Amino acid sequence: MKLTLSWLKNHLDTNHSLDDILQALTAIGLEVESYANPADKLNNFIVAQITEASPHPDADKLQVCSVFDGKQIRQIVCGAANAHKDLLVGLAVPGAVVPSNGMKIQTGKIRGVESHGMLCSEDELGLSKNKSQGILELDKTAVPGTPLVDHLNINDPIIDLAITPNRADCFSVRGIARDLAAKGLGTLKPINIPEIEGTFDSAMKIDIDHSICPHYLGREITGITNKESPEEIKRLLKAIDIEPKSAVVDFTNFITHDIGRPSHAYDGEKLGNTISTRPAKTEETFQALNSSDYKLDKNDTVLSDGDKAVALPGIIGSESTGCSKQTKDIFLEVAYFNPIDVATMGQRHHIHTDSRVRMERGIDAAGCAFGMNYLCYLIQKHCGGKFSHVISSGSSPYIPKEIILTKDNITKRLGIEIDLDACRSILEKLGMKVDRANEENNLSVIVPSWRPDISIKEDLIEEIARIYGYEHIQNQPLPSTNQSACLTIKQQKRIQLSRFLPTLGFNETISWSMIPEPVAKLFDQADPALKIKNPISQDLEWMRPSLLCQMLKSVENNINKGLPRFNIFETGHVYYGQEPKDQPFHVAGLRYGSPSTLNWYNPKISADIYSVKKDVFSCLEMLGLNPEKVQLSTTNLPAWHHPGRSASLMLGPKTCLGYFGEIHPNIQKHFKIPNPIYTFEVNCDALPDSKEKTTNKGPLNQSKFQSFHRDLSFLVDKNIELGPIVSRMSKANPKVVKEVILSDVYRGKGIPEDKLSITIRLVIQPTNATMTDEEIRTLYDKAISLATSQPGVEFRL
Repeated sequence: MKLTLSWLKNHLDTNHSLDDILQALTAIGLEVESYANPADKLNNFIVAQITEASPHPDADKLQVCSVFDGKQIRQIVCGAANAHKDLLVGLAVPGAVVPSNGMKIQTGKIRGVESHGMLCSEDELGLSKNKSQGILELDKTAVPGTPLVDHLNINDPIIDLAITPNRADCFSVRGIARDLAAKGLGTLKPINIPEIEGTFDSAMKIDIDHSICPHYLGREITGITNKESPEEIKRLLKAIDIEPKSAVVDFTNFITHDIGRPSHAYDGEKLGNTISTRPAKTEETFQALNSSDYKLDKNDTVLSDGDKAVALPGIIGSESTGCSKQTKDIFLEVAYFNPIDVATMGQRHHIHTDSRVRMERGIDAAGCAFGMNYLCYLIQKHCGGKFSHVISSGSSPYIPKEIILTKDNITKRLGIEIDLDACRSILEKLGMKVDRANEENNLSVIVPSWRPDISIKEDLIEEIARIYGYEHIQNQPLPSTNQSACLTIKQQKRIQLSRFLPTLGFNETISWSMIPEPVAKLFDQADPALKIKNPISQDLEWMRPSLLCQMLKSVENNINKGLPRFNIFETGHVYYGQEPKDQPFHVAGLRYGSPSTLNWYNPKISADIYSVKKDVFSCLEMLGLNPEKVQLSTTNLPAWHHPGRSASLMLGPKTCLGYFGEIHPNIQKHFKIPNPIYTFEVNCDALPDSKEKTTNKGPLNQSKFQSFHRDLSFLVDKNIELGPIVSRMSKANPKVVKEVILSDVYRGKGIPEDKLSITIRLVIQPTNATMTDEEIRTLYDKAISLATSQPGVEFRL
């Protein structure tokens, strides 16, 4: 949601600075994504006037212009066809940087003629996204020498907010101003719009399905002059990336963003005499105002004029009935459409419009009449015309709902006491009607029609908290609980499994549950119900049938980065269907290359089928299953396993627990992996239920501090036993020494024939606090002392 500071101040009476406003917006949950002032890019741009324009002596399409900049006459070479004497223009003086392309203006010669600046077009100045046909022509009020930003009145910061989907009211400048006023950043200004009376009855008929459109208002206006909209309206629309078209169209766009009320204007001369809803015809083509054609079907609903489809309700109108500057008669539509219908159809056809964004989130259900009058007021003021009486169908679906809120509710949820009068003030500033309920410490709250996201007392408490300020809510310890059950046995086992696999040398990965179509075909995922209709990218179109789909992609990426060894595991759901039973929880492991990066005695050893067989049986045992009850089978293997080098894990003749073995060569080839990959995958949901009781075992003993390691090298006698050295060093501080690893043994050049050079790695895991440099140094000294206390061992510096 974009708006400018001046637009905000049209609704908010405030003296607070921009910084105060930006901080307050984020504090109340309206996150500021960015802000920028267009004026910052137009330094060294001024108003100027062409005093003479003559043909360039050496170029047919260029002119040599004499330009008065308020102080002096400059000679400038210009290629714009509309450059002529007395024209007021925007001048970039030497040193200016053109916003559209970053070019720095310098004095120079163009085809042999000196030029001391540049006359700019609207798109070069960043004021329009459309390609301009010539230089910007300023109105006669422009004074040469005036900074261009002052004349164009664009010294107005643009704020871009990330609005959460539940806050439909804040997809409007007024909604944002209301929240800031409640926060104490100013006062919300009233909107005083005079009633626009009708003078004749509309000839238009309305036949609307109220399940699709609960409330529909229409109005005919004849004899308008659809000229350009006022400069201020055009400026504000351009600031939020909307190109002005004509007054009527601009006004509909303006109130969409100003008060969050989408509307639509039809060209009355292109419209039939009836507006009705109907199902779309099979293969019906709808040409929208965005110049795109959409193929509709019976699942779609259209607004029709009795002959053709004129709009997709709440989303976009048709090009055939759109307004232009030649339009004289119009029919206005202001309606409340069913949010679910709008969202479903918009998503089905991938149509994103400002109207859809607001309609599908739930706009003000009781605001159609005000929206119609506001729009008519703007049209009457600037375009004239005669107005019919408003015609309507249905009624507002808004039903005032009372929510009783007690002081105890607020205190219990927030953990602090807030004065009930302060709570009442916050809610009233947010537009709610608040009264004291029967009891002294109770409030009766009526939620306004523009807040469909508020339905229970917890919603009201959240509103109080965000406006009161989360920074004022003190940290409080959670109350202790005596609940006997916390995690089920299955949940406990899954957590234990995720902590057990790293002890086997695996690193955990977390990847997408979605996969690209080529991978889906390789893994036999062909159920159309598991193809995503609106994928977040073309590489994530299908739900995965195996955890290995994305894990193999991780292997490919890491091999491309030069990593020769790879041992990873992942846990998560896989998808065979849409029912919960068809989405079991799996754990999968993968080994590629050497199973250990610290394998001094045989660094070239590679993982094989026996490695993953050992892994999978270790997992089954950890999960409480007796490995002796598991039988191996070579039948019913999935397509991604090598048929001769893999096996399935069977518990009886019917229950398959999973698979292990080598990946199929075709899969390996697809992922461009040069050597065999060995994997296992277990269906945790297929395991028999544990007979253990569900208990709350309290927090798992895992340190929250960062572990670290250091390699220590020693020179030892050739025939010395190395095991006792490792054992001694582990006693340096058993509380923090997590692991002692003999990582390297070297004999050869530089080492005496009767000696070996060994490297031992100490892995340190602090438990109670981060260790100081002195503590670490003392630990290492003690470990070295313990190692060298054995005869024949000396520390290598």
